[in-house]
Amino acid sequence: MVTSYMEINVSLPFACRKIGNECGPDNPVWAEVRNHGKEMAISRGAYFQPASDKDIYFVDKGRFNSVFVNRKGKKRQLLEYETGSVLNLTRAVLKSVSFLEYMATEDSILWKIPIDNVISDKPQCPYLTQISLRILASVTETYYTGLTYLKIDNLNKAFCRYLILAMRNANSNNFSPGLTQEDCASMLGMHRATLAAIVKDLKNSGIIGCFTSRKVTILDEDRLLQLADF
Repeated sequence: MVTSYMEINVSLPFACRKIGNECGPDNPVWAEVRNHGKEMAISRGAYFQPASDKDIYFVDKGRFNSVFVNRKGKKRQLLEYETGSVLNLTRAVLKSVSFLEYMATEDSILWKIPIDNVISDKPQCPYLTQISLRILASVTETYYTGLTYLKIDNLNKAFCRYLILAMRNANSNNFSPGLTQEDCASMLGMHRATLAAIVKDLKNSGIIGCFTSRKVTILDEDRLLQLADF
C-alpha cells in the first residue's frame, strides 16, 4: 500500500550504516528478481507499506527510509535502504506484526518476490537468499551498535560515542551528518539544551571544532576516545 508524503521531524542517525549495495551490476540476483518478481514503481516522497508477510521487496532503483509508526500515529525514521537492499525481510521471515512503513526518498523501483522463493528447502532465488542474509546481518549490526554503545545513562559519554561511530562510518574527522542538534538530541534521548551544553564543553576543550547539520569536525580524536570510554 502506498500513501502520500508526510513530514517527519526526526532524521536518520548518522552513526548507523546505510543498508544496501549488496550486489554489483553483474550479480545473478538481478535476473532472479526479474524472473520471479513483480515490478512496482514508487514515487519520491510516497510511503509504501507491505500488504502482507508473504512477500519481500528488492530495491532495483532508488532508496527508502524505514519509518516506525507508533499507536498514536507518530512517525520516526530509522534506517536508510539503498539500491540492492531488501525490504520487509523480518516480517516475512518471522511472520510477525510490523509497524514499519517505507518512504521513498527518490523515484524508485521495487520487485515484489514471494518469501517462499527465498527461504524454502530448495529456494528458487538462491542469490537473493544470500543477499537477504547479508541485509539481515547489516540491520542486526546497526541495532546492536545503537543498543550497546549509545543507550547508556551518561549522556556526555553517549554523545562522544556517537561522534566516534559517526567519524568511523565516514572514515574522516570532517563529515556532514545531516542532523540538527535537535534531531541528534531526540535520537539520543536527551533535551536539546543538554546536548548544546555538551557540544559547548567539547568545543571549549578543543575536542571538536564545530557541530552543525552540514559539518562536524573532530580536532582531538584521542581525548574524544577517552571521554567515550572506548
